[in-house]
Amino acid sequence: MSKRSFADIKALKKPNEISVDLILNPELTRVLTELQRRHTTADRLDKKENRTKEAPAIAKEIDALIDEIEANKVEFSFKDPGREAFDELVDACPPTDEDIKAGKETGEQVPSWGPTKFVPGLLALTSFNPELTLDDAVEIYNEWGRGDVEVLFNTALQACLEQASIPFTRKDTDAILASVQNLITQQDTESPTDSS
Repeated sequence: MSKRSFADIKALKKPNEISVDLILNPELTRVLTELQRRHTTADRLDKKENRTKEAPAIAKEIDALIDEIEANKVEFSFKDPGREAFDELVDACPPTDEDIKAGKETGEQVPSWGPTKFVPGLLALTSFNPELTLDDAVEIYNEWGRGDVEVLFNTALQACLEQASIPFTRKDTDAILASVQNLITQQDTESPTDSS
């Protein structure tokens, strides 16, 4: 392996990018789950009983629904803005007195940031596809469901905190995944979204 200068390394270093898909109409996934359940039952009965086969028609419904889900899916991509920009955002979004009080009452660690400002701030800072303004991110935080907000927040946070290394063994891969999961789980227990 040839030695490289820091200038060469700096020119090659790319920020971490992570994407996540959201279904715009979550009802479609619930319908898909029900159709898959019906298909399993129908397929079992089709094989067991002498009857007109029902599973193939349900399979066609499933295929059509999967196409509809794909059409209702949108990808959100987030990029690590670098430690300095991340730390500046943390500093700009301190936990409120209510956040501190809630942490003390529950015995949980008080978060380093106040979620009301930090969550939308991180979404706006790290998003690039689509690129979200702070107003867009605040709207998502205030108006979208907790599950959607948390999956976007956790993906943005992972883009900033995920370790960039080359796992050479399965053990190394497991250690990296556990490290990232611990970071995200810790944030989950601190509840990045308001309870109200």
